[in-house]
This record gives sequence, structure tokens and C-alpha cells, in this order.
Amino acid sequence: MKNSAFLKLAFSTVAIAVPTAGCTQFGMDAPSTAARAENVQAKKANGWALKAEKLLAKGKADQALTFAEMAVEGDMRNLEYRGLLARSYVANGRFASAERTLMDVMELGQVDPRTVVSLALARIAQGKVESAISLVEANRAILPASDYGLALALAGDAKRAIAVLTDAIRSDN
Repeated sequence: MKNSAFLKLAFSTVAIAVPTAGCTQFGMDAPSTAARAENVQAKKANGWALKAEKLLAKGKADQALTFAEMAVEGDMRNLEYRGLLARSYVANGRFASAERTLMDVMELGQVDPRTVVSLALARIAQGKVESAISLVEANRAILPASDYGLALALAGDAKRAIAVLTDAIRSDN
């Protein structure tokens, strides 16, 4: 009877230990496989982004948009690809999509002059002039005078734009 109880305990232990050991082994391999797949996807995304840049430079905005979208899908965390996507949207006249994409970029932490001015221009193109002016005013500290003045001029505030640009010209000699 002791042998029977011992055998049951032994089989129970084996029944529990073997699947657990197998899962541990698979669990160890999974991250390296996932990491390799992610690396391959990131390389593809980079290639698509480069292709989109070249197409934008050649004025082939519709084709560039396709590759920019693929790049973002390939690497969702890459803010440069999202910026490229926004520029592609602008080149295709899709200002609302550009605005949303640029807002995403800023919400994810990339607040630089190019992004701010691009977002302001996308808003101006949609007739959201006050929103564009508020945006450039809120980010005045990071904007070069030339970008700030340009955004004001495009938003229709010519007097302030002239003053800003004149001061910039005088200070730079």
C-alpha cells in the first residue's frame, strides 16, 4: 500500500513538473524570437520610411503616404516615422489627418520647432487660425524667430509677424 501511494505521488509530481519545465523552456525562447521578429520589423519600417522620404522629395506624395503608413505600422513607437506620416498627409492635402498625427507626436513627448510649426500650419490650412496662434504662442520659447514670425504671418497676423521678423533681422545683423 505504501508503494501504491508512493507511485501516485511520484506520477503526480511528474505530471506537474514536466509541463512546467516545458513551459519554462518555451518561455525562455519566446523573448529572443520576439526580439528578433521585432528587429526585422524595425528594419523593414526603416526601409519604408526611407522610401517615403525619397518619394516625398520627388513630389510623389500619394506613393510616399503609402510607405509612410507602412513605416508607422512597422514601428509604432518611432516618432520620426509619425512625423514623416504627417508630412505625407500635408503633401496630400489631408490636413485633419496631419493635425491628428502631429498631436499624437506631441502627446508622445516630441515637442520641437518642426512639429509645432507643422501642426500650426495644418491647423491654419483647416481654418483653425486661433488654435494655430495659441499653439505657437504656447511654444514660443522653443521656436526660432523666423518660424514664429512665419506662423504668425500665415495665420494672418501680419503686424506682429513683421515686428518679430524685423527684430530677428536686426538682432542677427
